[in-house]
Amino acid sequence: MTPPIELTELTTPLESETTCKAVGLGWGKVKASEAAGTVLESGLLVGDSISLSANVTGEPVAVLVPTTADGSREVDVFEKGPARTRIGWSLEAGYVSGWVPKSAVKPSKTADGFGDAYGTGGGHLPQKLKPPRESRTCAGEISLGASFNGESAIVGRVKAGAIMDLYKEDGEHVTVHVRAAVIRTSKGARLFVAKSDIERCAIAAPPP
Repeated sequence: MTPPIELTELTTPLESETTCKAVGLGWGKVKASEAAGTVLESGLLVGDSISLSANVTGEPVAVLVPTTADGSREVDVFEKGPARTRIGWSLEAGYVSGWVPKSAVKPSKTADGFGDAYGTGGGHLPQKLKPPRESRTCAGEISLGASFNGESAIVGRVKAGAIMDLYKEDGEHVTVHVRAAVIRTSKGARLFVAKSDIERCAIAAPPP
């Protein structure tokens, strides 16, 4: 939960070229982690507040907030650049993929085979949010996007059954906060889902 992470602006129709052998017809589902690319290695997130960008040179669109509540700081590493690393992080409420500072990812195992103790920190809680206009939960996965400075990018997926608190609508985009997800937006950025993706999703109880 994932379209190419290099996609920085959504336009329709979406077009791309590929070889015939890479295309097939059939029923089935593609896992978000599989769609994000080939995994080079596993890593551990370091720190309590980690900026996430949609591309290797872009401005941060969100902030990852690892805590002991999500169960793991372990991530998949897809690409390595001079200053940033592209990772995929599986959470209880969804899947996030994007570029983080190189210093924010360490090898998941040390030379002696034991994992580094980077998961012991408590992290920071997301900022207090205003009451949503409504809350919904979907039976299937849907795309999670982020917008910043007029540009939009798909940065992950919201898992089936996750509860989403919905806020302002901006055309097809609906500002969202996914409960139980340890991710928050950078200043001036926002997370969103597509209005068409949530139209048939069930109404959920409002936040406590």
